[in-house]
Amino acid sequence: MALSAQIGSIQCRISGQRVLDNVGNSPAVEITWQGEGSTDGIAFAAQGTYSAYMRNGFWCGEQKGGIVLTPDGAAGVFTASGVGHSTEGGGSSFRGPIYFWSDDDRLAPLNGRCFVYEWEVSPDGTAEAKLFEWG
Repeated sequence: MALSAQIGSIQCRISGQRVLDNVGNSPAVEITWQGEGSTDGIAFAAQGTYSAYMRNGFWCGEQKGGIVLTPDGAAGVFTASGVGHSTEGGGSSFRGPIYFWSDDDRLAPLNGRCFVYEWEVSPDGTAEAKLFEWG
């Protein structure tokens, strides 16, 4: 099994952030974002909220719920998880799997596939996820 060439991306902006209860002795945060992207030729708007906690100097993150909406009205959801680290100047960098699901035929080509993302957040709150398929 190998990663494909890049097959999509999501460009977004961090729109909210809050501090959560500590996880043991580790800090935890919640980040909300929104943006636009495409994969496999399917364009969509996307938004989601993920939580992350720090463990041994690394961030462990989980996106339990996110939505995608195509310009012609198809709707779907996604989940993701990953590990990352803070970057110089106040940004962050994460890597992990992402899964899409939809009952709508227009998004059905994304069902049942494992995508892998590279998520880079700049100190100014802009972010990009590069999408690859694993399989």
